[in-house]
Amino acid sequence: MANHSDSNQHHYVLYYYDPNLGAAIFFILLFALLTIAHAIQMVRFKMWFWLAFIIGSSMEAVGYIGRAISHYQPLVLGPFILQSILLLVAPALFAASIYMTLGRITVVLRCEHLAPIPKRWLTKTFVCGDVLAFFVQAAGAGIMAGNSANSLSLGQTIILVGLAIQILSFGLFVVVAWVFHRRVLALSPGRNNHPVVQLPWQKHLLVLYCGSGLILVRSVFRIVEYAMGNSGYIMRHEAFLYVFDATLMLGVVAVFLAVHPNELLGQTIKSKQRHEGSRMT
Repeated sequence: MANHSDSNQHHYVLYYYDPNLGAAIFFILLFALLTIAHAIQMVRFKMWFWLAFIIGSSMEAVGYIGRAISHYQPLVLGPFILQSILLLVAPALFAASIYMTLGRITVVLRCEHLAPIPKRWLTKTFVCGDVLAFFVQAAGAGIMAGNSANSLSLGQTIILVGLAIQILSFGLFVVVAWVFHRRVLALSPGRNNHPVVQLPWQKHLLVLYCGSGLILVRSVFRIVEYAMGNSGYIMRHEAFLYVFDATLMLGVVAVFLAVHPNELLGQTIKSKQRHEGSRMT
């Protein structure tokens, strides 16, 4: 095991263990492969709003590259900062993609009026909250790398605030999505060619709930982790990171690839383009 002293309470301990190389490589490969698959889908269906999701998945892969480097250099600050910041803030980009997907679903179903928040504010409200959480967490992680008692305490507090903002935003989002879901179910379209009848929208809302739930559980885990502090039980045991962060975020990336929004949004975009092209000829 690397020599990480617990006796000096005035400095931030990078690792209380030797970072596991095999686990890091495993998640590097999986996140990289899934990121490539998502990128192919994005380009194929011209779903450019999905770029945030792909960046988030890429950040996960690079974050675990940082942990792989730390296996060989556990006392070097650079790789630690790399993995610490990227793995902390990447889920915020997944969240932004989920928010934008719901906004587009309301449009595709022609049910914007059923959303509890007006269409022009629906996506903006949650994305702005997510961006705020992203920068607050990134700032906190950067401050914690100052390797002093003051920077450690301040950085942890800022990260906790960022995570709390993320959880609050997600909680409100789930409520909004559920209200919209119930209202659409109660709708009587009146004709069989209405999008509510034709499109598999419920499957995609369920995927949104699944992804949101995984990110919420991960965010609660991170709050507990940082609340316990640098010398807490979670920080001293690497397995928690892989179970409650790596695995859950890999699940988010995988579930959105298995049930990709292109089935609902990409196909609709292409159909609209073909329809507009036929009208011009």
